[in-house]
Formats: sequence, structure tokens, C-alpha cells
Amino acid sequence: MCESGLEVLGAVGVVALDLGILDLETPGLGGPLLVSAIKELAPGLSIVAVSTKPDLDARAVSQKGVAFATLPSGPEGAPFPFLTELAQMGRGGPAGRAGST
Repeated sequence: MCESGLEVLGAVGVVALDLGILDLETPGLGGPLLVSAIKELAPGLSIVAVSTKPDLDARAVSQKGVAFATLPSGPEGAPFPFLTELAQMGRGGPAGRAGST
């Protein structure tokens, strides 16, 4: 799990990924620009882009071959626990173990 768009780009270059789940509201470099940069570094990487903002231009992302989903937001506009649970699964936390299917 990365905290910024620049961290994402650094990870794409060194971590073997089958699927990237990308929050389009990532601080720093985000949105369609981040998607384009990832596609340049790892053209074969499958990406699912998510956002809590339905007005975000999903067309710009989907034209790059990226699946897009709008997540419901919880209190104060934060995404419901979905992204937190995914992060815990990736870290081998209580929601699951890294590498499990």
C-alpha cells in the first residue's frame, strides 16, 4: 500500500504485481496522470481505479484500458472500510494473509 502517487510509481518498478488497485484521489500525483505513468512503466499490469467521487471523469481512465469503480463514501467523505481491509490483506493482517487467494 502506497501513501502517494510517487510511491506508487516507485513500487511499480520493483514489486511484481498482477493487479493494481488505484485510488484516483491519491495525494500528490493522482488521477488519469498517474494511470498514464503506470501504464508506461508496466503496460501489462491490470489496474482497477476507484474513487469516492462519482463526478470524476471515468471516461479518461477507461480509455486507457483501466476498469473504474465509484466507491460509496462513509463519514467525512472517507471510503468505507473496503480499501483499509484490502491493505490489511496485503500486509498479512487480520483480514487475511499476503498471497492468499
